[in-house]
Amino acid sequence: MDLKSLESLMQTSPETLAQTQFDALKEHVLSVLYAAIDKINKDKLVGANSASFMCYHSPAGDCMGDTSNPINFGYSDDEPCLSFGDIVDKMHALSLSIKK
Repeated sequence: MDLKSLESLMQTSPETLAQTQFDALKEHVLSVLYAAIDKINKDKLVGANSASFMCYHSPAGDCMGDTSNPINFGYSDDEPCLSFGDIVDKMHALSLSIKK
């Protein structure tokens, strides 16, 4: 790691990190929603229901079953399936660490 990167990292506070993570999650959520809206606006409903937007096998939004298809806000292999409620909970938890 170069010294400039280390200096920047060492100046990061928990509040700054939480804000950065919150902003990144917000951008991700909006990106997923805009992409789904774009598919629907262009009458590409097959694409709007594809695995990249929807979380298959999830009657309760928990990846366990196959009777509903909530929008998937997952962003990593560790959590490949996140519902809107899951992502809002993560954003809320981060917001508690951000000083207003």
